[in-house]
Amino acid sequence: ELYDLCDLLGFFVIDEAFDEWENPKNKWWRGHNVYPPKHEGYARDYPAWHAADLTAMVRAHGSHPSVIAWSIGNEIDYPNDPYASPLFGEMTGNNDANKPVAERVYNPDRPDARRLTTLANELIDVVRAADSTRPVTLAAAFPELSSRTGLLERLDLIGYNYKEHLYADDHVRFPDTPFVGSETGHSRAAWRQVIDQEFVAGQFLWTGIDYFGETVGWPSHGSQAGLLTTAGFPKERWHQRRSWWADRPVLRLAIRPVLGELDHHEHLPFSRTWQAGVPVQVACFTNADEVSVRHGSTSVAMAWDEDLGCWIGTTTAGADPLLAGARAGGATLRDEIFPAGEAAAITAQEWLVPERWRHVAGDAVGDDSVHQVECRLLDVHGQPSRGELEVDVAVSGGDLLGIDSGDLSDTTPCRATRRRTFDGRLLVHVRGRRPTVTLRAFGLAPITVECTGPLAAGGQSRPHLTREAEPSVPPDVDARTGARPGCV
Repeated sequence: ELYDLCDLLGFFVIDEAFDEWENPKNKWWRGHNVYPPKHEGYARDYPAWHAADLTAMVRAHGSHPSVIAWSIGNEIDYPNDPYASPLFGEMTGNNDANKPVAERVYNPDRPDARRLTTLANELIDVVRAADSTRPVTLAAAFPELSSRTGLLERLDLIGYNYKEHLYADDHVRFPDTPFVGSETGHSRAAWRQVIDQEFVAGQFLWTGIDYFGETVGWPSHGSQAGLLTTAGFPKERWHQRRSWWADRPVLRLAIRPVLGELDHHEHLPFSRTWQAGVPVQVACFTNADEVSVRHGSTSVAMAWDEDLGCWIGTTTAGADPLLAGARAGGATLRDEIFPAGEAAAITAQEWLVPERWRHVAGDAVGDDSVHQVECRLLDVHGQPSRGELEVDVAVSGGDLLGIDSGDLSDTTPCRATRRRTFDGRLLVHVRGRRPTVTLRAFGLAPITVECTGPLAAGGQSRPHLTREAEPSVPPDVDARTGARPGCV
């Protein structure tokens, strides 16, 4: 089903077989580089099963047009984990600095890194025997060394994880082989490496969506590296990246506290809410050449920041809204951020399949149909509110499958019947032919959503509000996003 969905949506898939080969890699079960590690991977099965499993993967997925390449391994060449080389002493970036010294120097008792080349060549032959039409690649963790031990020589596509600064020099040594960012961060610099060099095919961000695991510590139980939360809600960095590559005009305002030297840290998140009297950094994500921003009647000086890839200014948040204007591609763009008030109403809608995918999604709505209901808290002006509330969910005519807010520090079980909003939002999953979902929060009128099916109303998403619970939303405000006309 995942591959079918990628085919449908036009996603590019690099189908990857292994995370380790014949020797185990360290698994950091207590935190990154926290000793002792565990060894729980494919290595024990590799000798007997690698050829059969790799062939089975290629044959099973070879009919999917979304698959553009076969990867034979991810970070198999991570330095000293466990393969070693005497060249380590001549390399930079050969390991993480917080590991013990013994883990960062050459140890002749470890398996020789040149063994990886022998194994890679065998795997390449296995793939080509099953499918000669797609390129073979791998995701190299330590190309400083691997590009000199023969590991990359027979690849059709060279993948580097977080080593974009090596592209230009290594292209001189591999002039006929394209490169790809098989795993990269979100920085503007990493993106520029792709668009400024024709031999770099693209980049795969780590990561597109937040995920469970690899967390900073309890109660957080997941990684916040994504452009989207686990509930599928876009973060501001989604809009930031959209302004870099989208063809259609983009204009999006966002803010964050002024924190001195951390202002340019790529992981310091932007948001759309503020507290009056607090100095804030204003960001404008746009593909327009120029932008103007006003805070009430005061103009906010904006300057392009190449490191962040957006326009940046500062102001002190007050009672007046922020207003941005620009022109791009012949279109006049406008966006506003209003000071958020306390929650005054719940708005909700069922997510519906867009029109352009209806012909392949099918029209049937059965007892096993899954519906997604998006919930958002609004203030008295119809804007996204500040503050979070616990929302009770009741389902009739179907089953509640789970509730997600995207808050990775919320340890509430997903199948609980209540959950606290995060950034004023929740996503409710229900199963049934036409279930009814009722949402309640303390102090607010309840709201009921009648799920009519993922393809209802021509695939156009719309709010489902009961008459008595309809919030006070100005007619020019989108009840789901809080956006006003002209926003993109």
